Amino acid sequence: MKLQLLLVTILFSSIQSFSQPPVKLSSGQFNFIEGPVWDRNDHIYFSDVGTRKVEVYTVSTKSFSTAFTSNVRTNGLMFDKNMNLVVCEFQGGQITEKSTSGTLQDTYATGFTNPNDLCIDKKGGVYVTDPNVKEVYYLSPGTTKTKTLIDNSIEFPNGVIISNDGKTLFVSDSNNYDIIKFDIDLNTGLISNKSVFATLTDTDNSEPKSLADGMALDTDGNLYVAAKKSIQIFDTSGTLINTINFTENPTNCTFGGASLNTLYVTTPNDFYKIDFSGVTGFQHPFDLPETSLSVNEKSKDFQFKTFPNPTYNHQIKVAVGENEITEITLYNNVGQKIKSYDFKKTSNIIDINLDPNLKANLYILTIKTADGNMSSSKILVQ
Repeated sequence: MKLQLLLVTILFSSIQSFSQPPVKLSSGQFNFIEGPVWDRNDHIYFSDVGTRKVEVYTVSTKSFSTAFTSNVRTNGLMFDKNMNLVVCEFQGGQITEKSTSGTLQDTYATGFTNPNDLCIDKKGGVYVTDPNVKEVYYLSPGTTKTKTLIDNSIEFPNGVIISNDGKTLFVSDSNNYDIIKFDIDLNTGLISNKSVFATLTDTDNSEPKSLADGMALDTDGNLYVAAKKSIQIFDTSGTLINTINFTENPTNCTFGGASLNTLYVTTPNDFYKIDFSGVTGFQHPFDLPETSLSVNEKSKDFQFKTFPNPTYNHQIKVAVGENEITEITLYNNVGQKIKSYDFKKTSNIIDINLDPNLKANLYILTIKTADGNMSSSKILVQ
């Protein structure tokens, strides 16, 4: 049996204490916005459904602009590995791939009623919700993009997202308060074992429906759900750990910014941000390197300590006990490999000199032992 990559939080205790109030970044100029996505650079792209435009928020200049105008209404967006936008053409009934300037690259699938939201798995397969007909689809990876109906049992399937390890699909139901989860077959992309992951809280009893919509994840696996006048946050067990209140109904959310610690939130007419301390957003399952998606069960017996943590001089010590270490690798906060380190062990301690140009941020240090065990821990560079 394999386990999800262990990301041990040693600096921060509870997410509840570290979120700032929502900050409105716009002035009511949008018609109905949805589908925010971070481009890993300086921009958040999102759909203005009513105006048929894909808009851009530039983080460094705190300004808005139009990326392109579509001939149909668009909704959910997601970047693929090549940093092209995969687009839910809500009005056109199809899933397309476009450049950030709007040039059509590919048409993945047609024949949807109103495709609403989507997410992309590590292989390039795409999960799509079509809520007006109660359907969830999977588009297979590769050039064929075979379209398969995988569920039609949710009353109004809206937001959809894949867990950090790629093994679980979460779907929100706008008409009801349960967040549904399915097991993902990693070979076929198909789903099974439908169950309730978490139950939303009614934050506005003037509306009987939950209005549950888009979702986001952080690197600890906490799930952020846009719902009725709130962002509700659940830990990996489905326990509600925080509720961030809004005066209007959030439609979707995504982490972005250089440190991936800002949650950007769309509401019908406005664009918001919520800054977190001690939280790092997660983008896609394909952000994690192949070798670090899961580790051998024996890794439960191997843990290490890093100190000082945080480090101010880019030098850290790692206490590994009597374990024989074969590999030490540093990843950024979305799991992309930065560097493997040469090392020498002295009295069960390993000294690592990080690159002095490594910017202040949260990183993931992964250590592998001679018998195949692997463990990971977060380190903070200041």
